[in-house]
Amino acid sequence: MTDAEATFALAQQEQAIASMSRLLNALFDISKLESGAIRPVPADVAIDELFEELGREFTGLTARKSLTLEVTAARQPHTAIRRCLSNCCATWCRTPSNTSVPAGSH
Repeated sequence: MTDAEATFALAQQEQAIASMSRLLNALFDISKLESGAIRPVPADVAIDELFEELGREFTGLTARKSLTLEVTAARQPHTAIRRCLSNCCATWCRTPSNTSVPAGSH
């Protein structure tokens, strides 16, 4: 394994760990929402940063399928948007190659 390959593998592992951490946090957030311990607060979301996160998470899948993502602005709780977009990206990555999927929220 070359240094570049090792660096890439390490980055992929770090992204996997970060994704697992976000998943566990999402499960805790859902539990808190369901129990009424917290209430969602709509706020402006830096959608470009959100898609940067998702881009890093889905880089391998999207590169292999030559997919393109279109983005519009949204005003929702960050975790809710991220959860929805993550599910959309995972589904989108299972679609045929060379497709474009618009994403947005109202």
